[in-house]
Amino acid sequence: MDEIKAEIRNDLKTKMDEETNRKIKNAETALSKNDELLKENQTLTTDNNTLIEKNKKLTEQCDELTKKLTDIEDGNKVLSNVKDTLKNGYGFWNKSEILDKIISIIK
Repeated sequence: MDEIKAEIRNDLKTKMDEETNRKIKNAETALSKNDELLKENQTLTTDNNTLIEKNKKLTEQCDELTKKLTDIEDGNKVLSNVKDTLKNGYGFWNKSEILDKIISIIK
């Protein structure tokens, strides 16, 4: 009877050891995958921060270019008004009136 008990104990111990080893292996695999995901998450966070900075710089550049474009368009309007003044009034006004009109447009 003692031999049967010992054999049953050995079988149970072997099965428990196998189960424990399987659980340990599964836990190690899960930890390894977790480490990989943490590294990937860190990389993505860094990439995201880099993209946010680049986006901020591009937005600032866009704002500057928009301001320059607005200034150019305003300058073109002034030049167009001066051109119209010269075209429409040169034959009828004296030079000082034309200059006064141009100066009032530019202001």
